[in-house]
Amino acid sequence: MPPVPLPRRLMFSVMVTILLCAGASTWGFLAALSMDAQVRSLRSDSSDARRLLTAAVEAENALRGYMIYGTQEFVTRFERAASLIESEEGRRIVATIDAARGETVSLTIEGLLESFVTGRRNAISDIAEGRREAVIERGRRIGVRRPMDLIGEAVSRFTALRGRQAEALGARLELVQTVVEILVLGTALVTVAALLWCWTLIRRRSAAAEEATRDLGRRSEEIAALLGTSEMLQSCQTAEDIETVVTHAGREVLPSASGALYVFSNSRDRLDRGAVWAAVGEAEAPRHVDHFSAKDCWALKRGRPHCCGGGGPACEHARENPGALCVPMAARGEVYGVLQFTGPSVTRLGGPGASLAGALADGVSMALANLSLREKLRGQALRDPLTGLYNRRFLEEMTERLAAQAERRKSPLAVAMLDVDHFKKVNDEHGHAAGDAVLRALGATMLASVRRSDIACRYGGEELLLLLPDCGMNDARDRVEDIRRRVAAMNDGPDNRLPRVTISAGIATLPDCATTISQAIHLADEALYAAKRGGRNQVRLAEPIVQQDPEPPAEAPSIAPPGGGLRLIETATAS
Repeated sequence: MPPVPLPRRLMFSVMVTILLCAGASTWGFLAALSMDAQVRSLRSDSSDARRLLTAAVEAENALRGYMIYGTQEFVTRFERAASLIESEEGRRIVATIDAARGETVSLTIEGLLESFVTGRRNAISDIAEGRREAVIERGRRIGVRRPMDLIGEAVSRFTALRGRQAEALGARLELVQTVVEILVLGTALVTVAALLWCWTLIRRRSAAAEEATRDLGRRSEEIAALLGTSEMLQSCQTAEDIETVVTHAGREVLPSASGALYVFSNSRDRLDRGAVWAAVGEAEAPRHVDHFSAKDCWALKRGRPHCCGGGGPACEHARENPGALCVPMAARGEVYGVLQFTGPSVTRLGGPGASLAGALADGVSMALANLSLREKLRGQALRDPLTGLYNRRFLEEMTERLAAQAERRKSPLAVAMLDVDHFKKVNDEHGHAAGDAVLRALGATMLASVRRSDIACRYGGEELLLLLPDCGMNDARDRVEDIRRRVAAMNDGPDNRLPRVTISAGIATLPDCATTISQAIHLADEALYAAKRGGRNQVRLAEPIVQQDPEPPAEAPSIAPPGGGLRLIETATAS
């Protein structure tokens, strides 16, 4: 605020001087009474200040009692003390203390008490919600001088000041009869100076209150945006949904900053770029690298937000974006990626922009954690825990879909049933642990041998089933033969202690051998048992459906059953 012009101050001084000179002889007695009243007021101010300090001490003790005993009595004591501090009387006392401390003091008692009451009330709320250890840890991180110490020191200085003022006024009161004109003049001058000072203080506080109101409005908008973003993130079902929400939220929460989302790849050896957005009003976002290693990011190394500027080291992946802020995304003990922000609003750690960036990162990390958990649960529900292959439930979901797809595309679909030869003997001779190890190795061999479009399932016990889309009988036979040879060679090598096992297999295809998936599975199972009867360690093929004439000759009846038969073709000699 600009200073009051000098002519106006001179005018006030002249007017006051004239008035005092005219009424000096009359106001002598009244001046003495006024000085006596001032002495009482100063002593009352000291008493009020001590009462205010007592209320602050009572609030502090109530918080400690609640932290120790956790009873509602201490909360009531705290609120009673806080109500005194926050009452109109308390505000008047605080204003008096701040006025006595002088304009040059940057940390006011009002601010200290507000921070004190708010902090203790938040601490009581955290303790009530079960975060007692967090309150204790936060208390340990407070600076060297706590608000309570500052309040006590300010009150002590104030009471000492008021005591000295009261003594001075008492001494002056004794001389009031002889120096009444001087005292009246001095009192008037002090009063005018005080009024001017109060006027200046009110103007400053009014401006500060207006700024605080505007800042509160901005914070309310930011909180509303974060709440909306959190609700949308919790509704995301895929990684693409999360990227869409992050792109929208980044521009809404931090409109003056651009950003990029980096998420760990499946192998967790690098972070891949996902969503990228530009600041509001900018045509395009700054350039961001496609991917980088975790060792190139200081935020991931430190496990906390890192600003690539301000004298600190810059992340390797942010060399082209000086001043960028990297915020790690971690939830449930696992790090999922990094949010990188670039813009003037996020260049200082601890500022409001950095806090909003951290809050957004927390919401995104929880969404990624939920998505990962859902995928993990789905995998556990659809995969056999021993072999890692799909289970019967997944098979039932996919069979009709694959059959319909094969019919629509006019492409073949092969069904292969596989079984471990003499598996009971393996369990009896080597133990069930060895049998489980054989099944795990068999599952790993099958997963390494199939395409991404193929489906490998554990059908039951040691029986396995393969669904091979776009695969005819000959191709299916070659691929199952390859699996059979790999299984036979699983225990080759000096360090492999698995028992030597072989497998038998049966294959049927749609539409050559059957018209439905269930028929194909049945025919593949029959071919499997034919391979068992034929000596094991071999692959047998079901016989294709024989097309019959509408009226076959009586002397040459068809011998093929309506559902197709078995063509017992031995493709490998039993070992």
